[in-house]
Amino acid sequence: ILFQNQTYSFDKLRGFLYLENQPLSNYDIIDNPNSSDGVNNPFMVHERKRRNMSEIRISRFCEFYAKLLVLLCARCYPIVYLLSYLRMPIFSDAGDANLAFRKIIGGKQNLLCLPRAIFIATTSKKFKKYGTMFIGCFFPSRNLHAWVIEENMQADIFDKYWILYTPVAKMN
Repeated sequence: ILFQNQTYSFDKLRGFLYLENQPLSNYDIIDNPNSSDGVNNPFMVHERKRRNMSEIRISRFCEFYAKLLVLLCARCYPIVYLLSYLRMPIFSDAGDANLAFRKIIGGKQNLLCLPRAIFIATTSKKFKKYGTMFIGCFFPSRNLHAWVIEENMQADIFDKYWILYTPVAKMN
C-alpha cells in the first residue's frame, strides 16, 4: 500500500500493516506504472488501442477457466483467492486477455469485474513484469471494483468506472 510517499506491506495472516523502511521519491511514483498514485490520477494512464475480438484465439481450457472463475466468485471466494496466484501466460498482453474473457462470457459484465481482472492477471504474459490488479472502493459507499493496469494502460477498454474508485488493495 502506498500512502503519502510511504510504502506499507500487509501481513495476510495477522492482518497488520507494516511500514517499509525506505520512503519512495516522487520520481519512483511517477515512473512506476504499478504505483497506486498513478492510478489515482487517470490522466497518467494511457488508453489502450481498440482491437477486434475476432482476432483473439481461445482454447477450450481458457473457456473452462473463465467460466470457472465466474462460478467460483459467486460461490466460493477462497478458491478464487488461490487461483489468483496461478500464472498461465497464454495471451500476449492484458488487452487480449480482456477481449478473450468478454468473448467467452459475453453479455453485460457489470458485476464480473473481479473474475475478469483475475482472468486477465493470470493469463497475460506481461502481467508479472508490468501489471497490477487493483481493488478500489467508491467512498462513501462500500461498492468495490477490480481492474488491471498493465504497462500504464487500463486493460479493459470498456471499463470507464475505474476512475471513480480509490485503490485500497493491489496485487502484482
